[in-house]
Amino acid sequence: MRQNIIKIHNIAQECISTDFALGQNDCNILVLKVIDQVCGTNYTDLAIGKYKTIKAGQKLFTKHDLGSLEEICKRHGHEVDTPVFGDIMINGMHGSVVLDGKYLALNDDSTGFSIALLPWLHNWKFYRITPAEGGE
Repeated sequence: MRQNIIKIHNIAQECISTDFALGQNDCNILVLKVIDQVCGTNYTDLAIGKYKTIKAGQKLFTKHDLGSLEEICKRHGHEVDTPVFGDIMINGMHGSVVLDGKYLALNDDSTGFSIALLPWLHNWKFYRITPAEGGE
C-alpha cells in the first residue's frame, strides 16, 4: 500500500511537470497510469503515444474494447462517496486522481496540470481502485 502511495505521488509529479499533450500527458493517461500501478495492468501501453485528438482516443479505446474511463474504473474498483488519496475521479470524459483533499486539474489555458482543491460537485464520481476488483 505504501509503495502505491509513493508511486501515485510520483505519477502526479510527472503529470504536473510535463506539458499537456493528448495521448502523452492527458487525463486518460493519468488515470490509466494509476490503474496500472495499483492493478498491475498495462492500459497505458495500449494508449500512450497512440492518439492526438479526443476522437482518435475514443476510437482507440473502442478498438481495444476498453470502454470509457468510467467503465475501466468500474472494472477495477468501486464507487465511493468519500474519496481518499489515490482514488480516481471521473466526470464524463474527464478524469483525475485525488491527492489529500486536492486533485490534478487541467490549467485554464490547457497547457498543463496543477493541483487544485477537490471539487465537491455532484457531477464527479469517485472510484477506489483495488487489485482484487474485476478478477484482476
